[in-house]
Amino acid sequence: NLTMVIPELDKTSFWADPSEFGDIFDVKHFIMSVRDEIRIVKEVPSKYQRRWRQGKILSMPPVSWSDESYYINQIL
Repeated sequence: NLTMVIPELDKTSFWADPSEFGDIFDVKHFIMSVRDEIRIVKEVPSKYQRRWRQGKILSMPPVSWSDESYYINQIL
């Protein structure tokens, strides 16, 4: 089983853009478009927060300017 957390955008990069993923992408459409392939949550469930902070949960940083096809073809 695989669960994907809606990406958090880098706010410390060269661009220093304060935008959130939902400011740029239609999160509802994103979730609906891959719902048959993968479970998507908006944040790491509280029962996994400690393991997440310890780096014990797999994390894959997205490629800049990733579109729906990136998640379908590369992540899945």
